[in-house]
Amino acid sequence: LEQVIMQPTRLPFISSKRAKKRQRLCTRKKMLAIIICTVILILIGAAIGIALGVSLNRNTGSFRWNPTGIVVLGNGTAGSESNQLNRPFGIYIDNNDILYIT
Repeated sequence: LEQVIMQPTRLPFISSKRAKKRQRLCTRKKMLAIIICTVILILIGAAIGIALGVSLNRNTGSFRWNPTGIVVLGNGTAGSESNQLNRPFGIYIDNNDILYIT
């Protein structure tokens, strides 16, 4: 005959006082975490809103085109001569107000 030895097992429940205390503790931790996350999200949203409001309300300088400019190079036709441009694609103005056309 085979002998079966039964070992005592713990019951899956804890005393009701301990269970309620643990449940309240978990609930409090969750609520505290939710409140902290909510406050952080509100602060981040406010910071983004303030930053956008400040950047969008900045006055930007305006430039006016001088209609009385002078032609220093070119005759209206494309070419490879020193007085002609052939498909220029970039301009640069340095600190001495010298215009470079590439």
